[in-house]
Amino acid sequence: MAVDLRDRVFGLIQTQLAGKLRYRCLVFQSSDLAVLAKVSEFSQEGAPVLGANAEVIPYLDLIDDVGALSCAKVLERIDGVCGTSPLVLAGPLNFLNYWSDQMQGAFWKHLAGFTHGPGIIVIDTPRDDVSEGPFRLVAKIPGTDVRYLKSRLASTQDGLV
Repeated sequence: MAVDLRDRVFGLIQTQLAGKLRYRCLVFQSSDLAVLAKVSEFSQEGAPVLGANAEVIPYLDLIDDVGALSCAKVLERIDGVCGTSPLVLAGPLNFLNYWSDQMQGAFWKHLAGFTHGPGIIVIDTPRDDVSEGPFRLVAKIPGTDVRYLKSRLASTQDGLV
């Protein structure tokens, strides 16, 4: 399964974040933390197809001694990386649980509307607020519980309907 999953993740990065597409965020979700770690590893290995080695922000870097960093600080950090390098936001994104629903919504809407740079790859556990909100489920990777999502805005612009 590992080789097939690696090839699938590489292929999805290449097709779902292709330079001609406007919306530049791809979300992978799995409830199996071991699989999530593999998807994160494969995403980092596959990101150079987007033009540069990936910058990685592990979820632990977004939590301090008190709790989660603010939404504004997290988005500032993400935007600081994404202009020139692909970004892998390596989850699970447990820091989101510290934020209000409104802040979580702002975070996901920002990622869903992301249109510049090589792209963002988000690795997380399944979240209904994401797939029912600014992102939509595209499909599952066959033989796994890994699903991938793209911005709802991409449905018409990128022809992903």
